[in-house]
Amino acid sequence: MKAINLCLFCLLLIGCANKPKQEKVPQTLINNTVGINDTLGLSLHPEFPIYSTKQKQVTFILHNNSGTDIGFGGYYSYTYEDEKGIWRDIPMQLVVFDEEIILWQGNKYYYNAELFRHTPGRYRFFLTVRRYSKEYTLMTEFQLQDNMIELFKRHPYSQLNDTLLPSEEAVYPPIYNVIDQMPEFPGGMDKLLQFINDNMKYPTKAQTEGIQGRVAVQFIVDENGYIIEPNIVRSVEPSLDNEALRLIKMLPQWKPGTLKGKAVKVKYTVPVAFKLK
Repeated sequence: MKAINLCLFCLLLIGCANKPKQEKVPQTLINNTVGINDTLGLSLHPEFPIYSTKQKQVTFILHNNSGTDIGFGGYYSYTYEDEKGIWRDIPMQLVVFDEEIILWQGNKYYYNAELFRHTPGRYRFFLTVRRYSKEYTLMTEFQLQDNMIELFKRHPYSQLNDTLLPSEEAVYPPIYNVIDQMPEFPGGMDKLLQFINDNMKYPTKAQTEGIQGRVAVQFIVDENGYIIEPNIVRSVEPSLDNEALRLIKMLPQWKPGTLKGKAVKVKYTVPVAFKLK
């Protein structure tokens, strides 16, 4: 009987020893880094605020109005916001280039960056640029979504709501792209799209020639909620561009954006879609 009990005990030990250990999924490091996205005439923003999770690359536009040529290229990186609202590193985020890119004063550069994560959510993109002998880390945000039909309907350009810090060297009152509370059209995004559709006058020439597309108009919502300085950042055709500008200039007063409880100027971009039936 003792021999049987001993055998059972040995089998139990062997079974425990052979039981596979449950591996913990490694969690990426927390990274709450923020950067500047508009300073000294340098600005960085995504070509579109929202991309599909199927996208392999994201395009960012770097503007240089700093008064001198700048250099960049060395590396870029991403962070993402997890389900608890914590920002984390994205593994294998660093991409090194062999040579530096020079961006002349008064020009812009379309920066194509590879995606290393394809999960819906909020992301931050960081790019270091060099102006004279000083380096600046520029940051902008974008989103990945898996429902392309509802993308822009639910998420206007600058809805991503983390604070971007203005440069301490800025002379003029800062204009933000991303803040605590973004400006809001009366009634929300659905009403904004409805306003555009209800007031659109599709140019006859464009209709005749079968021209359609999406014009992106950037503007500033000032501290009082008024639309100022509208301009085309993505053109399709002159008549469509002009109609998009006319529509944006017609927009009524918005609820202004706020930073730390104070109303501030905020950059905002709206795509105006022209589609022939």
